Amino acid sequence: MNNDLNKTLRLGIDIHNRKYKVAYYHEEMTDDQIEEEMAPRQFLDWVKSHAETGKKIYSCYEAGPLDCTLHLDLKKLGVANRLIRYKNWDKQNDEVTPTKYSASELLEITCALS
Repeated sequence: MNNDLNKTLRLGIDIHNRKYKVAYYHEEMTDDQIEEEMAPRQFLDWVKSHAETGKKIYSCYEAGPLDCTLHLDLKKLGVANRLIRYKNWDKQNDEVTPTKYSASELLEITCALS
């Protein structure tokens, strides 16, 4: 990979109650996507450790139970995050249906938007 990518980390985050599934490219090792599960605090510490190295970090996750809470935490760490909200498929009803993107799909969105 080129040197610019060594300074960039792109993340797709699939949020679950007690864990996050995170898809990313580990540019120092391979061009292949890596997917890991992390506890919420572990994830934020992991992102912080990358931010402290000066990497530009881009991420994307689907709003749900966290709404914009994680978005604000990531913003404090200097991450450029995209928040996808649930789509209301029924315009006559207030119910919202999650689209349920996987971490890999969210990573692809992050790569396309950053």
